[in-house]
Amino acid sequence: MTQVYESPSGIVKLEIRDEGMSAWITINSHKGLISEREILELIDRAGIKSGFEDAQRYIREENLEKDFDTAFPVALCQRGNAGTKLNYYFDIHKNRKLSPALDPALLPGLEYVEAGTIVADYSSNLFDRKGSIYNIFGEIIPNPEIDPGVSGAIAGPGISFDPSRNAFVAESTGYPFLDEECKICLLDSIILGSELREYHYPMHIPVDMIYQGDLDNAEIYCHGAVQINGSVKNSLLHSSGELDISGELIESQVRCEQSLKVGTIRNCSRPILVLADLKCQSILESSVLCQGKIELERLINRSVVVADGGLTGGLESCIQDSHLQACASIEAGNLGRVDGEANELEITISPFNKAVLTRLTKELIKHKEQGNGSSEEAQKIQEEIKACEQQLDQQLNKFLRRNRGERYRIHIHGDVHPPTEIRILKHSYTISSYQNSLLLEEKD
Repeated sequence: MTQVYESPSGIVKLEIRDEGMSAWITINSHKGLISEREILELIDRAGIKSGFEDAQRYIREENLEKDFDTAFPVALCQRGNAGTKLNYYFDIHKNRKLSPALDPALLPGLEYVEAGTIVADYSSNLFDRKGSIYNIFGEIIPNPEIDPGVSGAIAGPGISFDPSRNAFVAESTGYPFLDEECKICLLDSIILGSELREYHYPMHIPVDMIYQGDLDNAEIYCHGAVQINGSVKNSLLHSSGELDISGELIESQVRCEQSLKVGTIRNCSRPILVLADLKCQSILESSVLCQGKIELERLINRSVVVADGGLTGGLESCIQDSHLQACASIEAGNLGRVDGEANELEITISPFNKAVLTRLTKELIKHKEQGNGSSEEAQKIQEEIKACEQQLDQQLNKFLRRNRGERYRIHIHGDVHPPTEIRILKHSYTISSYQNSLLLEEKD
């Protein structure tokens, strides 16, 4: 849209053209004399600050003559482009042609990025432009958008192009790399196997991991989801995502910040910590702390189990010689066994946070007894204790505000063997003789 300014005498007309890229003056030959001051005041009123030298250069190159009633440029800027220089923010020589089945020894030397990180962009250096940096008003000319066809041909899997920033952005956490066609791609999952037997632990993995086979004597910290196509034994495994173990979990320590799916948990004396739901076949001689719900297929035996979201077992499931706490309903096929040891079932408020708080307090006392009360590790434990206490308060408030029509219960469909102690909030029950089925509901 052209803007037009006129001097008070009407002799000089100034036009702003090309969206602020040029200014043209026309002098009327029929309205009298014109002074230089009148032209300068008109230029100042229009707000023109740059492009004067380029206008003079254009007049000379085009052999234009300044004449009455003919427009000539007084300010001129050349619209340019940012070029096609591409800046990479990762090592394109090291991170090149990566594949999920990579050598784990390469992981410490590879660069990874978080979701939303710019991994490459077109040059934003103003002086790389082929044309003017400013328009005639002294404003920086916005960087023109790159052809979407060009950017689409460069962005590979896991990478998107942001036209507002002329940048290539990682869609998730992963390793950026160039493939055979020089496309920018993101490796967000790796596949490992028997080669880990020679690896010197601990291993830190920022992306999803799949392990083919049995994992033994490993120490792995994974910030993504983990899938183990086998069993895990004598290992320490932390997963920030979902954890799926097709086999057994044996004599290991696990922390899973999302859901855990596993066959049998066996002989795990250190608590298996699950911050979401747990689905398993059996829990044998183990300690399990679950902040979500537990789905049980077969057996809980000689174990201490906490399930904030309650426990659900099929008709063939059984709880025996164990201590089970929940903050929701408990349902199983059978309870106890002939000549078995005592069972304890309890519905209480936030048993998960209570159990974690107890464990952390013991760890802190141990640090203080060893003279490490002011150590960095002790301070970390104190912070975890504070966070756990806050969660406990929140759970208590949530419990008190819940719908009073929602009643928790303990339901055993089949055999119930003594001795068994049951507590539902403030009410206690003792099972001292065999009975067929059991149904106890929360009371006021």
